[in-house]
This record gives sequence, C-alpha cells and structure tokens, in this order.
Amino acid sequence: MAKKKSSLMAYFINTGTTSAKVWAKLGKGVTSIPLKYDAQTTTETYVDEDNATTSVDSYQVSAGIDVSLWDSTSAPAHAYLETMRKSRAVGSAAETEILEVDLSTTSPYTAQLSSAVVAIDTFTVEGGKPQTLSVSISFNGDPTDGTVVITSGAPVFTAS
Repeated sequence: MAKKKSSLMAYFINTGTTSAKVWAKLGKGVTSIPLKYDAQTTTETYVDEDNATTSVDSYQVSAGIDVSLWDSTSAPAHAYLETMRKSRAVGSAAETEILEVDLSTTSPYTAQLSSAVVAIDTFTVEGGKPQTLSVSISFNGDPTDGTVVITSGAPVFTAS
C-alpha cells in the first residue's frame, strides 16, 4: 500500500469574486496546511445514567498557514493575502472561498468548495530571511461536494 503524499492534495484560494472566480494555488512558500476540525460537542448526563454521553453537533474547521512570501508572478495567492494584510481586510473584504482537490483520484478529481474568511495573524521581517505571513482561514458553513477538472493549472469546479 502506498502512502498518500502531500502533493496529492491541492488547495486553491479564490482571489476573485463568487461570481467571477480566480483560483490561486496555495503551494509555493507553504510547507504545511494543518486543518483543525475543532468538533463542537454537547455533553449530557441522563437521569438514568451515572456517566455522561457526548454527541458531535458540528465542526468549526480552520487552518493556520505560515507563508514564506514569493513574488506575485510565482505565487498569486501571496499577492492576494498581502493585499488583505495591507488593507487590514474586515467584513466582506476578508471573505473568500477555498477549494480542496484530492489529486489522488482520477480527473475529474474529487473536491470540496467552502466559503471562508481570512484573518491575518502576523507579518514577519527578519534579517537575512524571507518575509513571512501567518494567516488563519476559517471555513464557513457546509462545504459543497463536487469534482474539479484542472486545465493549464486552473481548476473548474462542478458541484455534485
């Protein structure tokens, strides 16, 4: 059995609008995309039992990403995040979409589209090192399952 390499998962951020999507890959300068599912639970102890019962009600999915910044030609997602940082984006200006594509499947690839919000955490300039930007991306609501065909590096999502 072969291990699933990280290169078989692709994450894209919508740098356009919901009606005119422009997908930029989160790849260059990003060494890890840890998705935290943060289950929201309810715990109750019923009158006829001595021990508690826990149920999972929902998930609050988020990712904390550290980006070593590249130029906008090599990594358009970085320019988008930098614009958000410089403008201190809030409200609808901080909203976007994240597209998760499973490249271990065959084309059209299995994918999920999620509404998201980006919060800028830290921007670091340190002597002799690349500039870094740390962001938190919170996935909002339920994802839309579907498939993606990638042509010339650009994904096209179709909902299932």
